[in-house]
Amino acid sequence: MKKIITVFLSFVLLFALVSCSAKDGELAPSDASGGSFADASDMGGASGAMAGAETGEPTAPGDGATDGDTPVKPTLPAGQLTAAEWRDLNHFEDWLALFRSGQAEGENGAFYSYVAEGGNTLWMLPYRGLVTVEVKNGETPCTGAHVTLEWGESSRYAAVTDARGLAYLFTDGEEGTLTVTSGAGSYSGAWAGESLVSVTLDQNEEKQSVMEIMFVIDTTGSMSDELRYIQAEIDDVIGRVKEANADATVRLALLFYRDQGDEYVTRYFDSTEDLAAVKANLAVQTASGGGDYPEAVHTALSEAVAKQWSSGATTKLLFHVLDAPPHSDGQVADTYRSAILTAAEKGIRIIPVASSGVNKMTEYLLREEALLTGGTYTFLTNDSGIGGDHLAPTVGEYTVEYLNAMLVRLICEYYTGVATPPVHWQQQQG
Repeated sequence: MKKIITVFLSFVLLFALVSCSAKDGELAPSDASGGSFADASDMGGASGAMAGAETGEPTAPGDGATDGDTPVKPTLPAGQLTAAEWRDLNHFEDWLALFRSGQAEGENGAFYSYVAEGGNTLWMLPYRGLVTVEVKNGETPCTGAHVTLEWGESSRYAAVTDARGLAYLFTDGEEGTLTVTSGAGSYSGAWAGESLVSVTLDQNEEKQSVMEIMFVIDTTGSMSDELRYIQAEIDDVIGRVKEANADATVRLALLFYRDQGDEYVTRYFDSTEDLAAVKANLAVQTASGGGDYPEAVHTALSEAVAKQWSSGATTKLLFHVLDAPPHSDGQVADTYRSAILTAAEKGIRIIPVASSGVNKMTEYLLREEALLTGGTYTFLTNDSGIGGDHLAPTVGEYTVEYLNAMLVRLICEYYTGVATPPVHWQQQQG
């Protein structure tokens, strides 16, 4: 009881200091300089209803308050959350080891139980048989080339080359047909099981100076411990990416999701070059609903990849920010798998951002999202002291960065094709 009174008085004091009120049920930060939120398991956030949100119309920060008040929120500085990256495409043998069977149950790989060999036939996501295809025109990498591998009677995997001219395919076949198209350039030939194939085109589609970026964010109640910080980080990233790539056209879209029975399942704001509108729509979102652990991940990803992404040679990135898996249901798994494979075929790189509360199965699924689409797995860490406990992933050595700096680095890498080493968070400015 004494603790409850103390917490209550702290919130009253914060109210008096900043002369604003948090909406009913919304958690306010205990320390704007980086303190942790109250109870990370809280499931009761503000409703966050916003007029025009379902149609994607830009919404001002004050729109849609459910109680007639303008939802004024504490302003948090960016550069507080810490995170790290692990790219399984660069450590593929280590990835395969996660699925191997040992002599005893405790010796199995960390992900062995999530695949058919381990008895699980639910997710059925490819995880082995990597074929890397390099496409060039002379010495110039071909960005945006469509690459398809077909084997057997009806099996196929399709992907799109990145800024380095690389496409990643996954197959359980030993031979088949490989096709590559880029503008007026094309190639078709036999594939005999090679893990690396180089293709040279005499013509190709020119790379466009365009970034198409979508943030797909879980806004259920369990995200309340970190959502306000994540919003501040993404807001900062949007500005820094544009500043670092003045030559590029940056188009941004937002898709928020919860679960069936909540105020909304998905809330989408269409792709736009109006960065101020994106920031405004991002800022007013709140965490609420959910109730159980799994959320409508499959619906969110399926809708996200079906939106109006261009067919041209642009940089397409989908950042998936979440702390819970999809529901363990056959139809859900089919929709989820289809969304990931569609993203790969469209050249949309999925970059998950695993938040506090992620379990081992969710780590497996998120790393699959990244691997199968040519993306990379990222995860928040405990170093910042913000939010609930963060799962230690089953990976090798990594560098802890500030989340915003890491996201800017990754976006620039995917756009330019030039890798930049991560900088440890204690050695950089947020």
